[in-house]
Amino acid sequence: IALQRDLGIVVNINTIRRYMKHLKLKAKIRIKRKNRERKNLHTNIPNLIARDFKSKELNQKWYTDVSYIQLKDRWAYCSAIIDGSNNELVDIKLSIHNDNELVMNNMKEAIKNKDVSNLIIHSDHGSLYSGISFNKLLNDNNIKQSMSRVGNSLDNRPIEYFFSILK
Repeated sequence: IALQRDLGIVVNINTIRRYMKHLKLKAKIRIKRKNRERKNLHTNIPNLIARDFKSKELNQKWYTDVSYIQLKDRWAYCSAIIDGSNNELVDIKLSIHNDNELVMNNMKEAIKNKDVSNLIIHSDHGSLYSGISFNKLLNDNNIKQSMSRVGNSLDNRPIEYFFSILK
């Protein structure tokens, strides 16, 4: 492509490969880094939902996650919680930092003035959801925690679908 653009020479890629092989040249290929979200692989929190996503009443099953939204010059992080009975948004928070404060503020606002006595909150294995402060907040409000299997986004389909529509 550069040869064609810069010099006006059209050369087939296989020709370039033959010349490189003949001259014993090898291209240095950089290894693409994957930006991995930190997952806590050592939690023993069961998957109470088991892909039974619907609930009969409000505040029985909530789904939460954090998604990344690209802005012009940086990233924004969106933490959302939806209800399993009607897939409506319970609460949403936006921040320029993907930190514990984002998830904690989202959860605190969501449970404010609601009966959460029979609530299961379902998330992925993100480190924000397996932290001590998040776990304490759930225990203080008698909320059961459920987590997807690691690397299986279908276990958290309702919130993943919400973010796909949002984006």
